[in-house]
Amino acid sequence: MQLVDVDGTQVLVHRPATPAPWPAVVVLHEASGLNRDIRRIVHHLVDLGYAAAAPALFSGGIGCIASTTRDALDPSRRGTTDRIERVRQWLADRDGVDGDRIGVIGFCMGGGFAVVAAARSPFAAAAVNYGRVPKDPALLAGSCPVVANYGESDLLVPKDTARRYEAALNDHGVPIDVKVFPGVGHSFMNDEPAALRPLRIAFDGPTAKQAWERIERFFAEHLHT
Repeated sequence: MQLVDVDGTQVLVHRPATPAPWPAVVVLHEASGLNRDIRRIVHHLVDLGYAAAAPALFSGGIGCIASTTRDALDPSRRGTTDRIERVRQWLADRDGVDGDRIGVIGFCMGGGFAVVAAARSPFAAAAVNYGRVPKDPALLAGSCPVVANYGESDLLVPKDTARRYEAALNDHGVPIDVKVFPGVGHSFMNDEPAALRPLRIAFDGPTAKQAWERIERFFAEHLHT
């Protein structure tokens, strides 16, 4: 792994040992930042044969944290999704990366950014995990195909999010595969501190395995063709 600067954003980059050209994935972290768990996810994607780039969306200091948070709360703002597009373009320009086969995956806050980036940037596929969805369906027009995973007991995402997302992309004629997992809350794919369990923010191994199987099949279909 190496950390590189892409127009002021620090980006963790890792490449497979398999022969190029590789498909690739931009990995968008949750509100806790570019932590150990996101590094684990980057390793997992690389083991699957993808080049991976994980931007540290808070890497610009206090002002960047504030603006990224504002962007997360107001999907009509373009600042963070423009930064994500610059990372996608930088990745597409790397030797060994097939620029036509780049996906995006996001978790929590990063899942919300993945929802909008999937429509604003020419990604080939997106994996959205417990990400918020804009109320304005126009912000989803032009989206790439999406696989999405939500927890039925999630206290941080509105209950109708998965249904609204599926309906909006169906209206736009975009392939979407949504699953709501029973018995789990927020961040069931991320290894979060035990102190967050009372808020139903907790890793759930069996559910995470099922969600990853769905993502891996979807990415194999849309990024390995």
